[in-house]
Amino acid sequence: MQLAAFAASQLRVRTQASLHAIQAMFSQSMFSCRACVPRDRDADTVRVTVADIEAREVIERWDAGEGRFVELRSGDRLLVGAETREMADQLVEAWRERRQRQQNSEEALAEEKLQKEKEAQEEEERKRKEKEAEEEEQRQAELQRQKEEEERVRLEAKVQERKQRVEEFLKSNQFKDMSTPKRVQEKVLGLPLISKSIYPIHLAAELGDAAMVEMLLKEGASAKQKTSTGKTPAELAKKKSKGGSHDAVLKALGEPIKQAPRAVQVGGA
Repeated sequence: MQLAAFAASQLRVRTQASLHAIQAMFSQSMFSCRACVPRDRDADTVRVTVADIEAREVIERWDAGEGRFVELRSGDRLLVGAETREMADQLVEAWRERRQRQQNSEEALAEEKLQKEKEAQEEEERKRKEKEAEEEEQRQAELQRQKEEEERVRLEAKVQERKQRVEEFLKSNQFKDMSTPKRVQEKVLGLPLISKSIYPIHLAAELGDAAMVEMLLKEGASAKQKTSTGKTPAELAKKKSKGGSHDAVLKALGEPIKQAPRAVQVGGA
């Protein structure tokens, strides 16, 4: 029993001696200083104990190899693992240079990222405007197409209406078609004395129906078409005209319209 107690006491002595040796080793190889560049390096660098080291939080660590390191601890303090003060100063300088390069690299990467984001935004904006312009062009093209389609439908309806009215005119006046004449009796003093062949455009001209004359011309009738007696539509219109009643017909046939002479007052009242 006494032997066991003696062995235990010896073990505690050795353990305490080992801890003191470790603490002494750290005291000889670790240095602490401010993280910023000191004005007075000797005044700003102090030896620390293991307890001081363990009390501060590690913010950043750089392992330089072979047991050498630099740690940035809370309170803006640096903990340096080196054999001598000179080596510690060199490690700190190397760490600061490395940190500066890393910071510059990070800033460059951040700048590059910002530039890429800016270019991406500009490209996105360009594509958006391009798409809007394309959509506007398509919209305008569609509006133009609709307008042209409406105009086509309107003209087609107008053509159909014209054809229908011409057909009704031919039917109501016993014409077979526009190119086939019919025989009529020309009356003198109310008596049918002369028989002649006329075409639909001659009858429309005699009746003073300028709208029908225009429609017949558009359907293919000729303004130079003559009756069997050699009369043109314009000649028949002039013969029937009274006080400018057939001027619209003559205009539709392309004939010049003579203006009636103005009365001139002579002398005073």
